[in-house]
Amino acid sequence: MSAMTHEQPAQGALPEDEILLEAFLSLATPEGFRAELIDGEVTSSKPLQDRIAKRHGYALARIPLYLLIDGEESAVALFSAPEGEEYTENHGVAFGKPLLLPAPFDFEFDTAAFL
Repeated sequence: MSAMTHEQPAQGALPEDEILLEAFLSLATPEGFRAELIDGEVTSSKPLQDRIAKRHGYALARIPLYLLIDGEESAVALFSAPEGEEYTENHGVAFGKPLLLPAPFDFEFDTAAFL
């Protein structure tokens, strides 16, 4: 077990975790689709392995779109077109850049809130 300390944010400012969570929760996710939030505080001691294992599992389950909001890497990635245990397409942007989400979402995802 490990303990983490967090600095108190300035009055009126939200901590990074809450900004990420708010933006994630604001996503409208149609039935059959899944959005996954992974930030820098992954409970495992091997977060990279967690990200890969989940992505492979979702691809094997034929989940058509997998959106990864990664606070540790300061990036958002959209994986699509699952084939076997991998997605054949990956579109990623750094926080602050827009990411076009395809149907059934059909909108430009503004990632500026994650900065």
